[in-house]
Amino acid sequence: MTLIDRYLARAVIAGSFMVLLVLLALAAFVGVVGEFGRVGEGDYTLADAVIHVLLGLPGQAFDFFPVAALIGSLLGLGALANQNELTVMRAAGVSPWRIARGALFGAGALLVVCVALGEWIAPPAERYADQVRGTALYEDVNLLGRHGAWLRDGKHYVNARHAGVAGYLQGVYIYEFDQDGRLREATHARHAAIEPGGWRLEGVNRIAPDGEIVTAESLEELTWETGIGPELLALVTVSPDALDSRGLLQYIAHLEANELDTARYRLALWFKAVIPTAIPVMVLLAIPFLFGSLRSSGAGQRLLVGLGIGIVFHLVNVTLQNTGAMFALPPVIVAWTPTAMLLAVSIWAIRRI
Repeated sequence: MTLIDRYLARAVIAGSFMVLLVLLALAAFVGVVGEFGRVGEGDYTLADAVIHVLLGLPGQAFDFFPVAALIGSLLGLGALANQNELTVMRAAGVSPWRIARGALFGAGALLVVCVALGEWIAPPAERYADQVRGTALYEDVNLLGRHGAWLRDGKHYVNARHAGVAGYLQGVYIYEFDQDGRLREATHARHAAIEPGGWRLEGVNRIAPDGEIVTAESLEELTWETGIGPELLALVTVSPDALDSRGLLQYIAHLEANELDTARYRLALWFKAVIPTAIPVMVLLAIPFLFGSLRSSGAGQRLLVGLGIGIVFHLVNVTLQNTGAMFALPPVIVAWTPTAMLLAVSIWAIRRI
């Protein structure tokens, strides 16, 4: 790495981290305000809300990194353009691709930080954030990560393994105990629909031990009256954000073994690979603007351009991630299409400089 490479890389890294901090500050403020409506429910306090939001910031930083890299490159390298430093480099025979190489060294450092956030920092923070809010809001809930949640309703203990679509739980186990702590009845249902006043269980197998006699029966459908409502569905769902790549692979295998839908988690796995890869693409995309019409523009105009492109990129990714699972689109194509298109545009634009 030459002196020019280090100089350009520092500009990219400094600008990107500055933008990332601003985005995270805004996200934290919006997140805390959004939690105000739940403060006071159960044992959920303002301190719990702040802790929950702060623990979610590493995951948001992972998602924001490509946008921060684009805006940070426009601002950091744009400052060099305003001071005619890039013009001097060009006059000395440094090509746009040579400048892009130096900027990509900075993108490489950002990529390493992004991968560390996505694999080792954000997932455990997300899990603990869910634990903090879940246990504060619902006294009789114990979250167990990828194994679902344990719920209590009087003498009944419920283990719900997975939340499916349209308000359905999948893999439900209900255990009823008497006053002496002895098991009275154990029920397993393939599916459970949460409805007002109770759960509609489907594909039911139930056993009731009575001394040395055990009665077993199978039912197509059964209504179980309970006060556990639909607001607990979110606690049963294993969020893809709470799993690293290895955890996602293991959970996908678990869902497949139980014949459950894996589309959401496959998409999450591919997007976890795409987001860090998008960082160098975003840095490349900033290069043409430094030699085009925005060469002599101020930081404000570059900021608007970067925000516009970054917001569109982020919204397209979020939309594709949601619709891809809904319409069973190929995860590889859904995840890589926006980044591949931006890469093609970046290369075409740099070649035209």
